Amino acid sequence: MPFASAALLGRDLYLVGGAMFSSVVARYEGAGGAWAVCPALGTPRVHAAVAAAAGRLYVCGGRSQVNQVLATVESYAPGAGRWEAAAAPMGDARYACAAASLGGVVYVVGGQSSRSAIFSTLEAFDPDSGRWLPVSARMGSERKYCGAAPLGGRLYVCGGLRNAGRQRLATVEALDPREGVFREVAPMAAARSSCGAAALGDRLYVAGGSADGSGFHETLEIFEPAMGRWRPGPALSCARSGLALAAI
Repeated sequence: MPFASAALLGRDLYLVGGAMFSSVVARYEGAGGAWAVCPALGTPRVHAAVAAAAGRLYVCGGRSQVNQVLATVESYAPGAGRWEAAAAPMGDARYACAAASLGGVVYVVGGQSSRSAIFSTLEAFDPDSGRWLPVSARMGSERKYCGAAPLGGRLYVCGGLRNAGRQRLATVEALDPREGVFREVAPMAAARSSCGAAALGDRLYVAGGSADGSGFHETLEIFEPAMGRWRPGPALSCARSGLALAAI
């Protein structure tokens, strides 16, 4: 399903929503290597962001079937049998955003509002208190359709679109929550949006995405923070955009 969101919870990979405003949720069992259908979302949504924290999945924002940009958040615990509305919505309704969990906190970054404004802000949800935390950090660039992943105590935000969606980005920013500041790191070799991002070991992987013009990327780039640079990885079997990436 294009533009579905994915997150790893335990050893299982969850695929959530997607194009055509899907409410479908599927689980890939890491131990058994088989797909299973999970309870459907309460609200079908596309271009939402998903992350796992404190034993639950959190699906944030997106667009609904009536083209409403959502601030609502749904959460799911394996075995619960249903999705639940989070105690509080996000401060801003946003879609085409990215989400990642770092230090037990769910971060939702970037995206676009119902008025077509592209965000440089992020929001932080604390599952323990059920509240959104105040965050003053802002990215150096607004961006939507970006990728995000945690690595080494930092939240990395990669690529995306800015300038009313006319400029595709190769830039990468990293947030250390202890400092509360985004800092640019080395840019990727290729500008890309609607790409997949995931961390494995001590490396960050960014794959696929839309390229300048009307093409898609089949390339994979690997960032090594210790070296401060990107290097090419094995290409995907085909060029693709709107993909999700997760490390099992």
